[in-house]
Amino acid sequence: FVNNGASSFYGSTEYYYPDLTLTGKKAVGATVSIYFGNTLKATTVTDENGNWRFDNFDAKRYPAGNYTLKLTDKDQRTAKDVPVKIKDTLAPVVETKLYKFKQGTTTALKNPKNDSISKIEDETTASGNHTVTYELTEEERLKIISTLGYYEVSVKVADEAGNVTRVLAPVIVHDGNVPST
Repeated sequence: FVNNGASSFYGSTEYYYPDLTLTGKKAVGATVSIYFGNTLKATTVTDENGNWRFDNFDAKRYPAGNYTLKLTDKDQRTAKDVPVKIKDTLAPVVETKLYKFKQGTTTALKNPKNDSISKIEDETTASGNHTVTYELTEEERLKIISTLGYYEVSVKVADEAGNVTRVLAPVIVHDGNVPST
């Protein structure tokens, strides 16, 4: 497994005899490529010790999923493909917006995705598939909707992999005279 929040991904090479014992010889100058399906994502070349490395491992370029590592040496011999699973470990990036409503609005603070969130960025979970909830009890919600003032309400946003971001969303409860911001 490789976490999609990793900054690099690396390994080493060594030749095998047909009986699968190691030869002690490294694959120097070999090309190592990583594919997502049939799409080539990146290529690197092994160093004098047979080591390879992908740096700048960007989560947007390498979203979570199943990849394949392919190696071709200088003599164009290929190694058996190596499956690589990139695991989603990055929480969504969330932006809030000011939510204003009239005191006593009984439907207030029930739909955080529409009322309090302006943007969710996530490299793996499709837009609209995040779980978004206010983190307050019904008693706390009823107290807020019945009392004029400014509040910051906790909102929890989870992606399909279970990564969570919590943000404080601004809320203004007004008396009908909507305050300008």
